[in-house]
Amino acid sequence: MTYVYLKQPPADPVHLYRRLCWVSAWSKLKALLPTIMIVVGASLLISVGYPIISYELTIGQRSRRQTILKPVPETSLAENKGILSPINPQNPQVLAQTSTNTDFTRVTSWFNFSRPQTFLSPSNITHYTVSIPRLRIKDALVTIGGDDLSKSLIHYGGTANPGEIGILTGLCINMWFMTILKSLLTPLIF
Repeated sequence: MTYVYLKQPPADPVHLYRRLCWVSAWSKLKALLPTIMIVVGASLLISVGYPIISYELTIGQRSRRQTILKPVPETSLAENKGILSPINPQNPQVLAQTSTNTDFTRVTSWFNFSRPQTFLSPSNITHYTVSIPRLRIKDALVTIGGDDLSKSLIHYGGTANPGEIGILTGLCINMWFMTILKSLLTPLIF
């Protein structure tokens, strides 16, 4: 039995050189990769830490208060000793325990007015209409100094007059919320 050995044809020397260069470049990059990562990580730490440390060493030392400001004055703490003292503990008030018969169609239920609604300039105008296309509100009745959100929107008296920048109350309640509440709860409360 005879054997024949065939040699591989000779490779292109340019191809061998390129492959050798590629392998050596890749091995050099793999050797430099940890160094590159350390440099990138250190630069990130320095870029984050330097401003904080420089602020603390320069401005932070000067702007620090010697005494801590207290949000509650000492006099009010002394007056409310029964509330804040563990000697006479009181039951905490929870919002869910408030009365459920609050009429949310009244503006006074939403806002606790410390002063009555007053008018800045005497005028004969007590009602006007407003249209807000973005909210799909067209010719909504607004009562100046009113209190009942089920009848109209409310313009709080003593604030901006019509044509000036101001605030209207009851846009979402009057149009959307009240309609849904009335349809859902009509047999129950309305």
